[in-house]
Amino acid sequence: MEVVVMGSTVALTRFACSRIIQNTIQDTVRAYIRVAVGLRVASASTNQFDARSLRATAERALESAQRTREDSEF
Repeated sequence: MEVVVMGSTVALTRFACSRIIQNTIQDTVRAYIRVAVGLRVASASTNQFDARSLRATAERALESAQRTREDSEF
């Protein structure tokens, strides 16, 4: 199992009549969980970091890996 946590910041400024009418900034953090079962690989992601959500995300990735076709290049 591999877990990658990535964060990003996105900013947006809207103008009308040469004036700023809206300025927003959004910070986002996501966890990507990749599971390999033999040559079967799948991933799932979440933006919830409590133990229950991370466990559910890992289980989704595992179930997907078990159902997918083998990847001979993995």
